[in-house]
Amino acid sequence: MYFQAFRENQKSPLTTDLTYIVEHLVSQLLATADVSALKTAVQDKRLADMLVDELSFLGQIPRVHLPQVREYLITQEPTLARSAQRLIREPENASMRQELCSPHTMTIA
Repeated sequence: MYFQAFRENQKSPLTTDLTYIVEHLVSQLLATADVSALKTAVQDKRLADMLVDELSFLGQIPRVHLPQVREYLITQEPTLARSAQRLIREPENASMRQELCSPHTMTIA
């Protein structure tokens, strides 16, 4: 929705503010994650769970919202996994990592 690792056509069940925060944090987590951890999470089909665990550890998302966040990340997992696979293939691509963390720009006509 707000960041390229997320599908724009997937409606978030979270509030607008919480969606932005989750997508921003998840994008940062993906961009800075250890390649072997990403590879394992993608292979085991546990990327959403790994990201929720990291969000929980960071403590920036209230615990009461974590079940909803987990469900949202599960619906987004195919797109997140594609981003993770790009990072696995090109671990030294700094511009891709920076782009991943940059919000979409919106133009109003």
